[in-house]
Amino acid sequence: MVAVDGQPGGAFLALPTAIKIYPAYLLIHGAALRRWRSLAAFAGASAALLILSIVVLGLDIHRMYFFEVFSTIGGGTSWVENQTINGFLNRLVTPGFVIFQPDTPGFIRICAYLAGGLVSLITFMRVQKMQPDAGFGLWIVALLLVLPAAWIHYQAILLIPLYQLLVRIERSPGALSWRVLLLYCLAWALLASGNQWTFFDKTLHGPIWALFLSYKFYGLLLLWLALLFDATARTTTVAQFAHVSEPSSLEPAFAMPIHHDYSKS
Repeated sequence: MVAVDGQPGGAFLALPTAIKIYPAYLLIHGAALRRWRSLAAFAGASAALLILSIVVLGLDIHRMYFFEVFSTIGGGTSWVENQTINGFLNRLVTPGFVIFQPDTPGFIRICAYLAGGLVSLITFMRVQKMQPDAGFGLWIVALLLVLPAAWIHYQAILLIPLYQLLVRIERSPGALSWRVLLLYCLAWALLASGNQWTFFDKTLHGPIWALFLSYKFYGLLLLWLALLFDATARTTTVAQFAHVSEPSSLEPAFAMPIHHDYSKS
């Protein structure tokens, strides 16, 4: 998930996307920062991997995936481990059916897609005023919110934005407002507390209990809001950022550029 502006670093996201299509969502960060060469590198690497896969595995298996499997991955589930917008809405509307099976197309999916689109739009607009690494962290949180289904172990990638936060606090002590710090603390408390079996034994206790089962979704939402309003994550606009001189070949475009001060551009 690391790419280098001006270098073919976007290719590094091609393999995770080939394994699991969802990481492609993070490419929006490159588009928001106008890093077209990194996006082109991703497209080229993805095409090369696809050709290699067809040569090794044959065309039939790929045809089956694109025409039979790919169309089914847009659905979610009410199962308690699905702590996304889709999972929250499914448990909210059907609190008596917190079960491990796919949902059906309809009102809930449409609402989840609309909410996910809104989260993505706000994130897209916000990262243009953030440090590139912090913006990437915001996209990671947005990814876990908008996926139709994301299991709790997916949240391991939250170590990236949390680590970035610690780095920013070390470099700018006292710059974090108490309100944003409170959001971070509440998010951490919810996200770090147990798993789906900590509070769920497959018995249901009404709508309020079903809402309580979405507690890690609330943690993700609080973390997303904290990053949105975190003053330590802000930087120059994309228009100003575009005039920064070419970075070295070791500077990440999608991840953690930590040795440049873009505010002096």
